[in-house]
Amino acid sequence: MDKESFKQFLKEAYNYCIPRLVHLTQSKADAEDAFMEAIYQFWKDLQENRIKHKGNLKALILVSARNKWLNKNRKEKGGKTKVFSSPYEVIETHLDNESSNIGDEESFDPLIKAENQAELNLQDAKRKKAMNEAMQQLSKKCQSLLVQSIIHKKKLKDLQQSLGFVSLNAIKMAKSRCRKTFIQKFEFIINSSEN
Repeated sequence: MDKESFKQFLKEAYNYCIPRLVHLTQSKADAEDAFMEAIYQFWKDLQENRIKHKGNLKALILVSARNKWLNKNRKEKGGKTKVFSSPYEVIETHLDNESSNIGDEESFDPLIKAENQAELNLQDAKRKKAMNEAMQQLSKKCQSLLVQSIIHKKKLKDLQQSLGFVSLNAIKMAKSRCRKTFIQKFEFIINSSEN
């Protein structure tokens, strides 16, 4: 990032972060202090090439500033705070987790959060329906093997006789095939529902 583009980015980040931080801190001075600390840390981490996810840097700075303010506030109140080697350490952990929205710019807007939650609920319902459909397409023996071994956590050795397998290796191989078939059917159902 060259000097001019960094100045422009700072203006955009300031306009994005300060109103949200003022809402949190109830003080423009505290909001600006937290923002400046986050920008300083961001600049250091940028120079050291420690920022892995560069998708939404304004949200990254906002979360960093928010955490800095919360940590400072906790220290003043005598609470214990967790110290990270970098303010981005915890954020990058969440960004690596595909189910997390912490890096999303919209995740700080409650209306968009509600829309995102509704979308997630709809996706969950579709996935559950697809799982049920995929399971119904398996043989009764495969269904029983997967449900008992994966969901009920029964040992394959115990299931071997009750499901009629001649050896432990046979049931292991059957479980592997059933699982693979289930995943293929599930992916097919999901992909065909998206088209």
